[in-house]
Amino acid sequence: MKYLAMTGVVVVTATAAWADVPGSLNFANETSTRISSIAGWENPGNNVKEVKAADFDQDGDLDVGIAIAGGVFGLRQNKLYLNNGGAYDEVSNTSILLPNFGVDDLSRHLFFRDYDADGWLDLVVVNDDLASGGPIKIYMNQHPGGVFSHFTEEHLSRGLNEQASCGAISEDVDNDGDYDVYSGNYPGPSQDTLFLNDGTGNFTIVTSTHVPPDGDYTIDVASADMNGDGKLDLLISNHNTNYAYYNDLLDQGEQGVGDYRFGSGGVAGRQNLTPAGADGAMEPGDFNGDGLMDFYWSNKVGSTGDRIMVNQGNDGSGNATFAEVVPPAYATSSSGNKISVADLNGDGRPDVVVGTTGRPAILRNTSVNGVTSFVDWAPAPAFPSGSVLRASHVGLFDSSNDGDVDMFLGGNTGDHLFEQVATPQLDEADLGSGGGGTLPAVHDQDPLAVTGQVSIVGEDQYVANLPGGSTLSVIVNGDADYRVDLLNFIGAPIATSDRGGLGVEEVFSITIPATGVYLIRIAGIDCNPVVGDVNGDCSVSFADILEVIGAWGPNPGHPADVNGDDAVNFADILVIIGAWGPATGDYTLEVLSRTG
Repeated sequence: MKYLAMTGVVVVTATAAWADVPGSLNFANETSTRISSIAGWENPGNNVKEVKAADFDQDGDLDVGIAIAGGVFGLRQNKLYLNNGGAYDEVSNTSILLPNFGVDDLSRHLFFRDYDADGWLDLVVVNDDLASGGPIKIYMNQHPGGVFSHFTEEHLSRGLNEQASCGAISEDVDNDGDYDVYSGNYPGPSQDTLFLNDGTGNFTIVTSTHVPPDGDYTIDVASADMNGDGKLDLLISNHNTNYAYYNDLLDQGEQGVGDYRFGSGGVAGRQNLTPAGADGAMEPGDFNGDGLMDFYWSNKVGSTGDRIMVNQGNDGSGNATFAEVVPPAYATSSSGNKISVADLNGDGRPDVVVGTTGRPAILRNTSVNGVTSFVDWAPAPAFPSGSVLRASHVGLFDSSNDGDVDMFLGGNTGDHLFEQVATPQLDEADLGSGGGGTLPAVHDQDPLAVTGQVSIVGEDQYVANLPGGSTLSVIVNGDADYRVDLLNFIGAPIATSDRGGLGVEEVFSITIPATGVYLIRIAGIDCNPVVGDVNGDCSVSFADILEVIGAWGPNPGHPADVNGDDAVNFADILVIIGAWGPATGDYTLEVLSRTG
């Protein structure tokens, strides 16, 4: 999979399954030094936001736009930030946009796209309250002489008529090379609308011929190729029944690509998604690396909390089938809002961030061997417990041009910027032992990474003091095969990870039952081939010399021909003596402990 955070929209292309590559993950809150907001445009504590990033002024860095829906809660205005060398300066009420950009519009989404194919990013804002005068609006990028100047509002002349919407996407649904707009109704008219772009930024409504009939209120819309046929499908989250709309399913659409309404009653391409529920958000990603698109569904689905819907392949009708996986406890216990997906730590696996009524849920992808799994990986210093960082959406992109993914949080109270920073790292020798040692204080601190080396016939042991009720997440990566255990103060295992195979990441996350001293034990199970280990027991010893003696003489290709000269003789014994001892495996242990 390939994930591009450049415009704040995940662009997905299928590739071969990714490799298991370790990557640490840590953030620092740099809001106070890098965000300059215009005071007075928000009603604190009541704003719902969507954050998108794009280089709309073409100066080489990513700027930010925020759609703000304040509902009946008072003053609100959409926001625009210019990136000035990594510092974000709000320019919402300046000559860059029409004055009072989005004031009194109940804005839910915004999209930076080049709608008129002039090489510059324009801006579409989707609103859901027609009573306040807020239809879909398009702002065209003005750049006289090849230099960005400002945006102008042109929605009515471009064919984007009034359509109240809570969920929307702007992608190329008909594969003609330009960006279209799909608008999910809320609160009405009670039918979703599809606007097709003619390539010049002018739109035509094709709802009656392209969109299935649906009178339910649409809460969220997401898009990806869910059944692998090369056409962009839609995920529709409603108040009641939720759907996948398949694009020209099995090439049966009368209108071709972009036709979601075809077959009996215009609903042959519509698939019910279960469980039924209200007000959830959806976001796709290939979470387990099998080349099939899964999706994350936030927790207002039924009464059971968030779900990861894992794609199991297509049925005979061309519809994707799904199995449910439960994400970490914090995500399921918090009231989840919008979802963001990106590879945060560069290990090739898409991670998930969910805005919640408390701190954001940062779900680090730990899937291996096609099995989907995540751990909650939100460092307490950057993301303290409570509602101070309450957010409906988090933008994931490189805010500082340093090559990694940062977080721009659209908070209910203010906006917040989190820079990805290095994880504190130690060597096991720093702990005073070659076999583990006592970890420094880790609870409610930044995550800690420890590099070590363990004998495949032995184990390393790390001591940690942990409070009861806290959550401990442990990740071990290395080139060998390991088993990782957590033992309590009487030496009884209370958590274990043994997912098998050389280089396979081991992981567990557990709620600590009682305050005390705990032991993290890393045991080597299997090793990569070792020179001199003739019998393959991960140790070079007298047993290997016996193998040499048993194969003595000219013997091309025999494992006992350690030095590869086609003869088994005393020279091979010398190699074995030089490599004497057990094989070892290098690893990195990562530990994150927090409460709340």
